[in-house]
Amino acid sequence: MDSWNACTADRHNPDLWRELFGRMRGKRCYGGLDLSISRDLTALSWLFPPQPGVERATFLWRFWLPSATVAGQPLRRRARYEAFHEDGSLVLTSGNVVDYAFVEKAIKQDAEAFDVQWLGFDRYNATQLSIDLRDKHDINVEKFGQGFASMNAPSREFERMVLGEMMEHGNHPIAKWMAQNVAIEGPDAAGNIKPTKKGVGDAAPKIDGIVAAIMAVGGSMSAPAEEQFEYTGM
Repeated sequence: MDSWNACTADRHNPDLWRELFGRMRGKRCYGGLDLSISRDLTALSWLFPPQPGVERATFLWRFWLPSATVAGQPLRRRARYEAFHEDGSLVLTSGNVVDYAFVEKAIKQDAEAFDVQWLGFDRYNATQLSIDLRDKHDINVEKFGQGFASMNAPSREFERMVLGEMMEHGNHPIAKWMAQNVAIEGPDAAGNIKPTKKGVGDAAPKIDGIVAAIMAVGGSMSAPAEEQFEYTGM
């Protein structure tokens, strides 16, 4: 977490993540969407690689959660989600399942503001949403596996970016909480790794935002050669 905390140009600005949404307008990016099946968190992450106007790889996040899920949580967990909602980092949707209409609208607005090259999503959670994003909004969506083979290279790259202080996370409060919850699973027989939840100390640790960010890294790594880039330190 010392390395995570160092991955920002202004660690004393809790609103930096909000400001970055405006600064990234028109910039090229790659996305990862970790869709919840029903009552869990849905996470979206955009990765803006180094490019004119973007000195270091910059991540933006959006999170959604059904309001009924919050109401049914134990006190400590409910207080955490309510605090995130109050500071604007978490959007609560009505009912007891995530309203994908909110997610679609936000992605559409982001696609109008940013130069979205690619958006990956969990192939096991493929829904009408991914079809609508492609057909209605002309967004390049692609299934992205969550197993060792798909997650290994972007997981290692994401870890390198954090430890090398090569990224800007904007002090996003939910992303920081999830960074505290994430650990490495593996290596498997082929030496591959992927993210997993760390322990059970938080009763229900969440890492969806980190998974979405790693998926975005995976999309950037598979970009055409002429769009490839080199990450640089601070």
